[in-house]
Amino acid sequence: MSYEINKKLLDRNSKKQFVNSAIALQQIDQENDFLAREIAYEENVKYNEIVAGQNKQIKFLNENLCKLEKNYEKLDELYEIKNRELKENKEALLKSEKYNKKMWIATIISVGVSVVSLLFTIIFSILV
Repeated sequence: MSYEINKKLLDRNSKKQFVNSAIALQQIDQENDFLAREIAYEENVKYNEIVAGQNKQIKFLNENLCKLEKNYEKLDELYEIKNRELKENKEALLKSEKYNKKMWIATIISVGVSVVSLLFTIIFSILV
């Protein structure tokens, strides 16, 4: 309890009432102790509420982190699948290019044979 409160109480009361002042001080001390305990309890309750709120936030963030990790794993799997598909498509494109070249060569040869056979037919018909 503060010095000023004690001084005011003592000044108000005479020396004859010193016993009563001591009792009053004791009561004030008890009230102050009670108020101090109440304040401490309220602060403890507020602190517990803050901690509970922070724990909820941490739990929420952990859950979201787990979801993000799962999504990342799925995206990684999709990326690998797309890379395999791209590689397979490149290989198929190379095969089709080779096949197309072979077909062009076969077409050119067949056109050449057709032209030669037409020329032989014309020459043979003129000579005969």
